[in-house]
Amino acid sequence: MKRRIFSIFLINIVGLFLFSIHDKAGAENWKTFSKDFDEDLVRDYDKDSIHYPYDTKGFLGSITTDKNIVRVWIKLTRKSLAKTILLLEQVWCSQREIQEIEGQYFGQAGPVDESIRRIIPGSWQEKLYNEVCK
Repeated sequence: MKRRIFSIFLINIVGLFLFSIHDKAGAENWKTFSKDFDEDLVRDYDKDSIHYPYDTKGFLGSITTDKNIVRVWIKLTRKSLAKTILLLEQVWCSQREIQEIEGQYFGQAGPVDESIRRIIPGSWQEKLYNEVCK
């Protein structure tokens, strides 16, 4: 019985991992939320990728989705260089903090800055916050 439970647990973990790193070439619903450098650097977020990765225990042990923590794919496009970077961002709405979770640089997985950063008023992070933490 323990082996069966462990197998189910392991399959779920692998499934979640594969879901989080799926190829973003499919059906996307990008929305521009920020432009910099005379509109050369454009930041979009995929509205269809917004998800809430954690659950919390509610009243009498009921499980509810924790909408305080949001994950969303963003796309940074530098028009003058015709380059695009995809980043999976995690936003803590009530704490006004943000963290990079995963990055795809020019079609390849790459390093990310996993440090948790405060969202600064007027920044592109605040613009993203305003879109996903409604």
